[in-house]
Amino acid sequence: MPKFDRPWYAFELLEGTYTKGEIGKVTAKDGDPGANGEVTYSLRSKDSSEVPFNVDSKTGMIFVEGQVDRETRPKFSFLAVARDKGNPPMESVIDVDVNILDVSGVTFTYANRLT
Repeated sequence: MPKFDRPWYAFELLEGTYTKGEIGKVTAKDGDPGANGEVTYSLRSKDSSEVPFNVDSKTGMIFVEGQVDRETRPKFSFLAVARDKGNPPMESVIDVDVNILDVSGVTFTYANRLT
């Protein structure tokens, strides 16, 4: 059975519009030999709401696609699924939270150097 390397995942993301922007990676290991130990990843909603995220089924890298706005939705919560290729296949599920950061609240520091 696949086992994730931590009890849950939390990521932060600046609000904005994205085209396949990487936000982080989930990782699970399965100690079974051969194909039984190969792990694939998918995402599942906790409820019926859609999320602008997808996952690379082989690497576990989570991507954001489309627009996220902190004022509309400050946090996304969904599930990551790790499934092995055993017969029958076994899976583990873990919580993933993505906190959306407000761009207008970000302070930038500029260095102005005259030479």
